[in-house]
Amino acid sequence: KTDRRLIFPYTTLDNNSLDIDENQDWHLFLYQKMIDEITDSDDYHKFRKNKVSFITFNYDRSLEYFLHDSLVNFFYEKRHEIDFTDLLNSIPILHIYGKIADLPWQSRKGFEYKSKDLIKNMEELVLNIRIINEKSNEDLKKIKELICSAKRIFFLGFGFAKENMDILGIPEILKHEPQIFGTAFRWTAKEILEKRKYLVSSFKIKDPRLNNPYILDLNCYDLLREYL
Repeated sequence: KTDRRLIFPYTTLDNNSLDIDENQDWHLFLYQKMIDEITDSDDYHKFRKNKVSFITFNYDRSLEYFLHDSLVNFFYEKRHEIDFTDLLNSIPILHIYGKIADLPWQSRKGFEYKSKDLIKNMEELVLNIRIINEKSNEDLKKIKELICSAKRIFFLGFGFAKENMDILGIPEILKHEPQIFGTAFRWTAKEILEKRKYLVSSFKIKDPRLNNPYILDLNCYDLLREYL
């Protein structure tokens, strides 16, 4: 299990995010970390010990789908005994701007992943989406609480745009100094240096010589391999 609470404001490739080389799949890498102490199907409850939370700016449900599908396959022999919904609800996954729909295991009104019915019901489902200028967001309070409690924060595929930082309330809400990691895949050395200077100033890092925040020319998968 992961031993510290981790926050992942991340981006994915929408529904195509599950169609990538599994050798570079950060979903799979993280999931394997989350079950590495589970050696027997009777130990499924240990999944709850993972101190990890996810915050996403995306509308898609790829992470929820992946975790549920992976757990069902892993505990296939006990699939009729385990409440997978309850198990997964122990891992917060919060969508800042809403999501297109619940999955079937999340609610009775849920839609299957990649279901053709999503298009048929688009007029109804669009009401689940929020836009950046909407101030009322019941999840924001929970999101900020999770960020404030984090010992390590991983920004995956995150460009550190000011409007997104403002939505999260970062850095103002940080009353402590967490370790901060971020991907800067295919950025130039100059771009990374400029962004890091901005973050050191914004986050009021006490000792920038410690390289915190760690902004690196790595993709999501390699960043987690190196620092998780």
